[in-house]
Amino acid sequence: MKLLRLKPGHGEIVLAEGDVEVPAEEAELIEAFRRELDAGMWAAVPTERRDGHREAELVRDFGEVPRDAERVIFFPRAAGGAPREAAMVLALGATAIVAAALLWELSLPRLRALLASAVETHRGRRERAGHVQRAGYDPGRERRAEQRARALLRSCVNEEEWSMYRDLGFLRVAGRAPQGVPAAAYAYLIYPHRPIIAYLAGSGELLNEYCVAFPDHSRPYGSTRLPDADDVLAKWMALAADERRLIADANMHLPGRQLDLEQVREDLARLARWERERRATGREQRLARAASGRRAQGESGWAARPGHGPGSVPAQ
Repeated sequence: MKLLRLKPGHGEIVLAEGDVEVPAEEAELIEAFRRELDAGMWAAVPTERRDGHREAELVRDFGEVPRDAERVIFFPRAAGGAPREAAMVLALGATAIVAAALLWELSLPRLRALLASAVETHRGRRERAGHVQRAGYDPGRERRAEQRARALLRSCVNEEEWSMYRDLGFLRVAGRAPQGVPAAAYAYLIYPHRPIIAYLAGSGELLNEYCVAFPDHSRPYGSTRLPDADDVLAKWMALAADERRLIADANMHLPGRQLDLEQVREDLARLARWERERRATGREQRLARAASGRRAQGESGWAARPGHGPGSVPAQ
């Protein structure tokens, strides 16, 4: 079993790996598992049903992890991606501006002296550490992180969902259907680092935007932002495992608050075209395989007739 963690600027990292049937290795896995939960991470186990449908299950204790699970994926806890009370934020911002202006007038002479001293100190530090900073810069880090994130996403979702993300840049996730109902009437579109949007699957009517983010406040590379594919994977796992919990943690808005509605409608139209083309391609491939099978069967039957097999001698 592997314990993985989604990390900004890196993709997934391996926290621990071991055999749960070996007591010493299981103890190491349990310790690493608890450490991540104590740090505020969510833990998900990718699963696959008998019909091939892939899902995820959120676990809160190592005892809830299936013994045959290959991996547990930790990711930052979901948080609302936008403030709930914009008016309050605006009022506080205006108050802060007024207070800053008054303080500026009172402390201007002292600030000038401090600024001059700080500039000289900063210049000296930059001259001493400039070569170290240049050596530590890695322009390919973000690209490698995204490649790892895409590989992990592909291994968790099914083939159709991966093809959808690869071709269209987003994922569709069906809503949770009530018991006894074959399919939910609504679905979600998941974009990287943008709100999740709910819509009616039949008519395409847009319902709500759900602003949600997964910030890693440890800032391992100076940023809380996960790679794009990791952000999509985190949303997919959270929706698949506990839709109600994720929606409760998100900030809900009417459609159009952050997303361009025309673009969303165009994305739904692209998705419909993509599905039609995929079905047509699949039908053509099935017909081609069937025709190939019939030809092979016919040739086999013809060769089995007397006088027509390999090495046979024509009748006189």
